[in-house]
Amino acid sequence: MDSKKGNKKKGLMFVDIIVAGLKMSALVDTGASKLFVSEQAAKILDLCVEKASGFIKNVNSKEASIGGIAKGVRLDIGGWTGKEAIKVIPLDYFEFVIGISFLDKINAFPFPFADCLCILDPRHQFIVPASREAGVGAKLLSAIQFTKEVCKEEPTFLAALVEDESIMAEKVLDEVGQLLADFRDVMPAELPKSLPPEREVDRKIELVPNVEPPAKTLYRMALLELEELRR
Repeated sequence: MDSKKGNKKKGLMFVDIIVAGLKMSALVDTGASKLFVSEQAAKILDLCVEKASGFIKNVNSKEASIGGIAKGVRLDIGGWTGKEAIKVIPLDYFEFVIGISFLDKINAFPFPFADCLCILDPRHQFIVPASREAGVGAKLLSAIQFTKEVCKEEPTFLAALVEDESIMAEKVLDEVGQLLADFRDVMPAELPKSLPPEREVDRKIELVPNVEPPAKTLYRMALLELEELRR
């Protein structure tokens, strides 16, 4: 963990999930009870929604009736796959919410400090990377919400920020520039596209057969790094 004040991670935890064949960003909420999908997302996913009774109250919103329930919806999260029942409710800022009951079913628990969700299924174990986003104070535009606006056949504009390398580039000191010029044969402006040729001398450590090394070094790795090595 990074204890520096300026590097503390803030924001809610989201994981990628595939719902009925469409990739979505799902909020991991241990305070929620079940699986929830927004009414707008349910229409785009073309889910078969059955009528259901009951009410739901979201944070900073009035109590509202449940829009319905979609049964037998295929879900894919990490390496876990199954069919679940999802409640359709009014959601302003999120498309999909993963509640505590689903986490219990797949034996999953979030690791906020490591930005991942660990799934300890009896058959398989998975580590799902998570992203951290700011709270609902600033509304985010998701891919599904953008698709919904385009379907209205109204003028829609999308802007993206592009980093200008000419502005971001730092001025090279004269001393550094002279050093780069003196050793330009070993510090080229562009990296080579292939490995260097074989040399006459191959640097390596000669080991004595059947002899244990005098010391062993253990390298600690994060869970995501260990999972990457297993692949």
